[in-house]
Amino acid sequence: MANGSLDARLYPHAENGLSAGSLDLCLLQRVNICSDIAQGMAYLHHHSPVKVIHCDLRPRNVLLNDDMIALVSDFGIARLVMTVEAASNGGMIENMGNSTANMLCGSISYIAPEYGFRASTSTKGDVYSFGVLVLEMVTRKRPTDDMFVAAGQSLHKYVKNHYIVRLENVVDHSLLRALRDQSREVMRMWEVAIGELIELGLLCTQESASMRPTMLDRLCRRLGSPQELPKWRYHCHILIFTRNIIFNI
Repeated sequence: MANGSLDARLYPHAENGLSAGSLDLCLLQRVNICSDIAQGMAYLHHHSPVKVIHCDLRPRNVLLNDDMIALVSDFGIARLVMTVEAASNGGMIENMGNSTANMLCGSISYIAPEYGFRASTSTKGDVYSFGVLVLEMVTRKRPTDDMFVAAGQSLHKYVKNHYIVRLENVVDHSLLRALRDQSREVMRMWEVAIGELIELGLLCTQESASMRPTMLDRLCRRLGSPQELPKWRYHCHILIFTRNIIFNI
């Protein structure tokens, strides 16, 4: 993909040919990327002919095209929401956030906590992963960062404990440097936007799955209009990679 993965943009390294300063994502790009991902996941969870649980949503599995539109990729361990009862009835069953058979899957620190207790794979697990990704976009810190491991806390707890005291405590320094050149009015507007992203990330990463929103709930309130959903199917260019077959939905 032309602009590589979101992971490579957030954490550029010499070996992949990316330099840290020249490829910093501005706040608008980060908001747009979060919006693209949210729209795509809302389609997969709520509007796809067969509902899909991604199971491994993380920056490495988000690709950026020529126009910096985010493409959700790598559905190698995705789950189709179909139960024996649903199959026999020729339809789908809506329960527990659209869950499937028990199986621990995903990447460390992006996995919903209930999966550790053998809870069924659920769309609410994807919501949790999305929330971690949003917080990572704001902080530019991996959820496995040594500072969290050493303190015995998660990215969620770190952000929750520090951002209310001072927003600068948790926000990526490259964002702060860019905002310092803006007018006071623009700075205030972007501070509100950053606060909204943080609140979204914290809401989606709540420990209790029942307290998390669905992707559609959160998308309607923060990142788009439900009237636009039919257009998203084409505009977002969501790519699903499953069993070496690429579907452009």
